Amino acid sequence: MTQHGATVLRVCRAVVGPIDAEDAWSETFLSALRADPDPDPAARDPDLWAALQRLPDKQRHAVAYHHLAGLPFAEIAAILGNSPAAARRAAADGIKTLRRHWKKDEKT
Repeated sequence: MTQHGATVLRVCRAVVGPIDAEDAWSETFLSALRADPDPDPAARDPDLWAALQRLPDKQRHAVAYHHLAGLPFAEIAAILGNSPAAARRAAADGIKTLRRHWKKDEKT
């Protein structure tokens, strides 16, 4: 993702337009991760993907762009149309929500 992320985003912008490009980019890489025969063990959990999909858009995109694609917050801010601090906060809030999800599941 880090190697091809910018190129895929440019293609998505050209194909679906700037408004839907970020969603198309996220779906492209999430599909690639699902198809990977040997992803990281955490990526094998369908509950993780479901929890990620339930996050608000800005949080989901910030988490995907930063933690899956490795983009810096300045680039994420440009994609999401906010500040680097807001992108960092969205990613942190998304991760916090995902951690609460896992802690809840561990107790049951």
